[in-house]
Amino acid sequence: MTRDVFISHAGDDAIVAAEVCALLEKRGLKCWMAPRDVAAGSVWDEAILDAIETSRVFLLILSKSANQSQFVKNEVNRAFSQSKPIVTFRLEDVLPGRSLELYLARHHWTDAFPPPLAARVETLATSITALLGSSAASAGVTVAPAAPAAPPTLVSRMMAPAFAFGERVRHLSRESLLFGLIALLVGSALTFGLLWNRKSSAPPQPVGRYVITVSATEGLNVLNGSGSHMLAISPDGKYIAYTAVQNGVEGLYLRSSDNLEPRLVSSSDDPRVGEPFFSPDGHWLGYVSDEGKIKKVSVDGGQPIVVCDVDARNTIGVAWGPRGNIIMGRYSDGLWQVPESGGTPKQLTSPVSGSPNEIWPTFLPGSNAVLFTADNGTSPQIAVLSLDTGKWRNLIAGNDPTYSPSGHLLFTQAGALMAVPFDLQRLEITGDPVPVVDGLLVHGSTNSISSSTDYSLSSNGTLVYVPGSSRTAPVHLEWVTRDGAESPLPAAPHVYVLPKISPDGKRIAIGITEKDTQLYIYDIARDTLNRFTFQGSNNLVPLWTPDGRRIAYISNSSGPRNIFWQLADGSGGFERLNTSPNLSIPGSWSPDGKVLAYAIIAPQTGYDIWTLTPSDHKTQIFLQTKANESAPQFSPDGHWLAYASEESGRFEIYVVPYPGPGGKWQISSDGGREPLWNRNGHELFFRNGNKMMAAPIDTQHGFSAGTPKMLFQGQYVTLANSTPNYDVTADGQKFLMLKSTVQPTQINVVVNWFEELKQKVPVGKK
Repeated sequence: MTRDVFISHAGDDAIVAAEVCALLEKRGLKCWMAPRDVAAGSVWDEAILDAIETSRVFLLILSKSANQSQFVKNEVNRAFSQSKPIVTFRLEDVLPGRSLELYLARHHWTDAFPPPLAARVETLATSITALLGSSAASAGVTVAPAAPAAPPTLVSRMMAPAFAFGERVRHLSRESLLFGLIALLVGSALTFGLLWNRKSSAPPQPVGRYVITVSATEGLNVLNGSGSHMLAISPDGKYIAYTAVQNGVEGLYLRSSDNLEPRLVSSSDDPRVGEPFFSPDGHWLGYVSDEGKIKKVSVDGGQPIVVCDVDARNTIGVAWGPRGNIIMGRYSDGLWQVPESGGTPKQLTSPVSGSPNEIWPTFLPGSNAVLFTADNGTSPQIAVLSLDTGKWRNLIAGNDPTYSPSGHLLFTQAGALMAVPFDLQRLEITGDPVPVVDGLLVHGSTNSISSSTDYSLSSNGTLVYVPGSSRTAPVHLEWVTRDGAESPLPAAPHVYVLPKISPDGKRIAIGITEKDTQLYIYDIARDTLNRFTFQGSNNLVPLWTPDGRRIAYISNSSGPRNIFWQLADGSGGFERLNTSPNLSIPGSWSPDGKVLAYAIIAPQTGYDIWTLTPSDHKTQIFLQTKANESAPQFSPDGHWLAYASEESGRFEIYVVPYPGPGGKWQISSDGGREPLWNRNGHELFFRNGNKMMAAPIDTQHGFSAGTPKMLFQGQYVTLANSTPNYDVTADGQKFLMLKSTVQPTQINVVVNWFEELKQKVPVGKK
């Protein structure tokens, strides 16, 4: 069997060699490498000899380890004796050792550096393809890498005699060879000196700015309302990708520097997308779809390709690495990795041994390391993770990190883009942080780890960002009827989240996430808003008891965010209801108020459903599977429990009998989150993207559910989990929704931004 390429490598370089092999095979080159292609039961040495003999090109992965490997030396010797074309791919800046120098003196090489690896392998593949297409593959003579035609330059004119000299090298004496090499080196040094003087004397490129504007009636769009990027720029700065609604069509748009018109690249079944990210070579654009998939699509066009299944609302930050791996952050579940070719994600970090949250990953060039945001329990921290050792450490307080090739670490703090000098070799900060861009739009609470700002940086220094208030855009409280008619409440806009109507319908308990996160009570008739919680800095998810006397909620006032409650009139103190090392999220009360169903996010098992009885503080697990189950909701008669689960690969709504045992009924059929019962017990509401759905329920004779239908749809704020971010009145006729007062419509673009950055934050050691 004839193969295109035999890959020779040292044992220490096996992982990189496998990545090179995979990238070459994507280009259609058939490769052979050990131990992958050594058949079971065959003799190792004989298999290698046969493979070299039947391969058309010999590819050497050159490194320090390869120079010291006797196996590599034997393989190169064998290829040389058979007049095989030898192509060298240098992993490190090393020359062939003494044992290899004899065989490689007349062969060209390609370097695997600087990153990204995929781009370097692309050059390598072009060279090998050209070689295979020429007579050299049979004659045993290598050719130089293919390059586009260009007018002669100073370098090409000076180097032309040297290339001609190289063609005659095997016919020259040793003395002539030495003389020619000296002449070549002198000519190269002169050329380099001329070019260096030109470069050093060239004035810095001017910084330029322009704006991309989206229709004010539609605008940019965020997948989850918070915790999701909607903007990215390709590494070469040629493409800008953003999520938006344009001409009534929602999706991911791609704008090229040579075309003023944006192009929709997400498919029609992906109306709501987020987290755009580019491959290191800029040929692919990835994104997260609301249906629960990471997909990639060629920038040249074509249909999107599924990479893996994910929980869209809990996937916060995605990055594509130079070694063909994609890393994502999963809320309360650590960092995960999946091959760019697709597969099942594997966990890289576990919150059980580190911070509760690890999100917003971004790769560092030239090293197998990743920056990300970690949560130390009080504020977000920028951390660095070694993918080789699995160890990580905190660097500085901040969020949403990016490395700038100018030698800076970029991150955000309260809507400002910060920069600090960063040593890429030691992976250390070497200066003090300085704000470099103010007024970035923030999604989510500014002190929350899952809040995001939309900015992105290309390798050549083009910065793109979405401007806005230094604080999160406020939202309105809106009454929405079943047919979609809106009427705003008179309450002043704030950064509201998770509203809950009191049992008597007169008040609303709601969170406000601004300087910190606290609960407030809004009196509808009097139009007054009063603060309810004062302890801790993160109080969320209010839940009225059925009699309206108390409100349960989660708080960080005493360690981990567990469940507390206190009297609704504000008198008396607060009382802890459960004690758990994991985040606990209230779901609903049983009709008699004796049992609270809630969700716990455990590092090993994800979201599970528990119950507790406040009378004795007893807790017990109710539903636990390998999938995530959340947002438990008691039916009005207390005999059924609705919840959201991703057991099918995406979140759907299910109902089970309480307290069980019994069967299970799937209510939604095309995705569903945020379940709430109609208080008449004959209807179950849930959300599917931006649609409000209602399913008829019959519990007169057992349990049965009808086909869900859409009541209305709109761009109302959602969250990165299934906890209902809306409520419904007792008669089931009006919905309390949250609607943003600001729809971003502008993307700022700064060209040659490195010049400005270096002036504001000079790079130097402490």
